[in-house]
Amino acid sequence: MLDRQAIRKVITEILRAAFRDVRVEDINFTEEMEEDGTEITKINVIFSGTLDPKKMPKVIAEMRHKLNAIPEVAFPVLSFISQSDLERPKRASR
Repeated sequence: MLDRQAIRKVITEILRAAFRDVRVEDINFTEEMEEDGTEITKINVIFSGTLDPKKMPKVIAEMRHKLNAIPEVAFPVLSFISQSDLERPKRASR
């Protein structure tokens, strides 16, 4: 069973340290199996503020390192979704 509180704490602390204006709005988790049999933990981080793409590789590496120390967390696959993107009305596709 995933320690959801520990995962939230790691992600929130690292984002706060790296980005002063970023706020974690929500974090969703799913445990999945890749086609090759690799277990993964998909983690969707919903945030407000602005993430600096130049800092993200280091931030993600630090998150993965700390998340791997939590028992039961399979390889973490992280996605970052801006709250403003979720609130935008979707355009009809043609």
